[in-house]
Amino acid sequence: MSTESPAPVLASGISSWLQAEIQTSDAPNSPNRYLSSYKEQISRWHEQLGLGVNFFLEKKMAHAGRFLPHSAGFMGAFLDSPQDEEAYARLLFAGLMRLSGESRELAVVSAHDQQTYETYRSLYCSPAKLAQDIRRQNDSGKHITPEGIEMSARLNIIDRILPSIDFIINRVQKPKELGNKDSPLANHIQGLREGVISFCLDLTDYGIQTFGALEKVPTLEPFSISDDPEIILPFDPTTWASYTPSNPKYSE
Repeated sequence: MSTESPAPVLASGISSWLQAEIQTSDAPNSPNRYLSSYKEQISRWHEQLGLGVNFFLEKKMAHAGRFLPHSAGFMGAFLDSPQDEEAYARLLFAGLMRLSGESRELAVVSAHDQQTYETYRSLYCSPAKLAQDIRRQNDSGKHITPEGIEMSARLNIIDRILPSIDFIINRVQKPKELGNKDSPLANHIQGLREGVISFCLDLTDYGIQTFGALEKVPTLEPFSISDDPEIILPFDPTTWASYTPSNPKYSE
């Protein structure tokens, strides 16, 4: 992490993006509206699909693929053009969206009803919690190359998420694992969440090196990639002062 980027400043920008993503996913016309419902998510945790995984694990595996070096539009595009603003913005978007997913899944398995789900969902995206998580990272001040970003994605996301699928499948079937923020399942997802945070910090450091300042680090708007989010500057406070999604689906 750059010395220009203390934990509270990083946490504020990341938190603003995550909180805006909650608002867009909960919008009436959003395809992700179901994420606002604790009961619906619990049912999808137990829903077994053709590959033997549940709905969220299938989504988790698909998102992990964005960080593979051959992924079109994400890591692959970044490695091909590591100085390109849009390629960088899409990769940071992928990291932040995965962080949103891990934070939400942690809220689901920690909660026992709709009210506690909403409480935990807000907590795990709060500036205070994120600043605490960021301070635990011990890799500050290092120079990062594009190859280092690829390695960070491998170590912090791919090599953590994909081997964890069987563990999660097994644990989610145990009644005592859900509704307990200190369960092995919750602790495991917290570990996945911390790995994604580490990747996002590495990529943000690279963005500072490339674009000159934290306030100039770009990402995409916090809603589905299929709805053409535009480039924004998440660490520039003026971005969030009057933010309205460019796609009217998320602002109606």
